Amino acid sequence: AGAEKGPVEVPVDSGTEDGEVVILWVARIVREKGLGSFVRTVQELLRMKTSGAITRLPPFRVVVAGDGPDLPWMRRQLEHLPEVRILGHTGGDKLALTYAAGDIFFFPSRSEVFPNNLIEAMASGLPVVTDDVGVNRAIVKDGDTGILVRDTDPLPGDVSSYVNALVELMKNPRRRRSLGAAARESTKGLTWERTFASLRRSYDRCRPGRPYARHLDPNIP
Repeated sequence: AGAEKGPVEVPVDSGTEDGEVVILWVARIVREKGLGSFVRTVQELLRMKTSGAITRLPPFRVVVAGDGPDLPWMRRQLEHLPEVRILGHTGGDKLALTYAAGDIFFFPSRSEVFPNNLIEAMASGLPVVTDDVGVNRAIVKDGDTGILVRDTDPLPGDVSSYVNALVELMKNPRRRRSLGAAARESTKGLTWERTFASLRRSYDRCRPGRPYARHLDPNIP
């Protein structure tokens, strides 16, 4: 799992097997971090797999590492699914091994101030799938170190943009490795100054008349 890595010791309780694509979440389990979108995306992936709507999809596992007030809710939604393993609080060496066992880092949060988990995942050689908002643009280079998902939730509960991004990476191990290697390289020398300079450029593009200006229109969800 991950980019250009040799065999790693997978945490004994992660439930992963050789040949599985591991989709990883590492974060506090609170709804403000896009928990609802994460859960709906996982459910939709599994529904499409079961129905045959997605062809040639490799075996996959969803591994969740983290704790928080909404962990019981997440367990009720996902823990009964055989493809999902919820680890609870994970830290230290075990957290490093969990990152090393991953193939894709999926974090559909639209409200992060500075998402350390994205940087940790990228430093571990994982391509990331996250929202094209705010500071994410300063950290993730779309199409190079991960996929920034635009136009999420055009309809309430619609997670098709996330599903499409994940399926693209799940089906293409070469692209996963390429994005993951670039992600790891991009975190070298990452500083607050560099990150905020990039963030300022991202916000500048949101001024009226710029490509992302529509997101500032209060009439657009």
